[in-house]
Amino acid sequence: MPSFLPGARRSPVDTNEYCQPVAVLPVGVLWSYRTTPCTSTNETPFSFTYGAKAMLPAELMIGSIRTTHFQNRENDKDLRQNLDLLEERRDQSSICQAEYKKIVEGYYNQQVKEKAFRIGDYVLRRNGSSHAQPRGKLGSTWEGPYKVVEAHHNGSYSLETIEGRPILRTWNTRHLKKILFLETAPNSC
Repeated sequence: MPSFLPGARRSPVDTNEYCQPVAVLPVGVLWSYRTTPCTSTNETPFSFTYGAKAMLPAELMIGSIRTTHFQNRENDKDLRQNLDLLEERRDQSSICQAEYKKIVEGYYNQQVKEKAFRIGDYVLRRNGSSHAQPRGKLGSTWEGPYKVVEAHHNGSYSLETIEGRPILRTWNTRHLKKILFLETAPNSC
């Protein structure tokens, strides 16, 4: 993983400084990761680990309300209170995580287009998933036609060739595409 982070230390064998992975990340990068709230839980990894909010190094150097009004006795009392409320914070975090998962699931389901085939429909099968035909740069993406023989409950289908030879495995709808295929009857003269 190449990095262009200023201040990142590199190993002594690096020849090209822009093409080598970072050996050791600077402390500021890790600190910012530990103190940034996660989207899914609204909590920081530091607060999950230690049960308290992290104090940034800049707050110690410059000074803030937290550092100027710090009292050791009050701090001990607040830490005990945080321990008492730890279970409640975990419950709140799990609720936030469930809501976030629901949002992500809703976004994913918006993008999915359901396809359903009936028995007897003709479909094409994606060549990239079956590797039945060699596929080069200009090779065909779809192969077939195939006939749907059986529909399974989980969105997969059993297929057979036009000649009636069954295909051994089942195929998911994302690898199939419905086509209009007219069978020609043999001439009877």
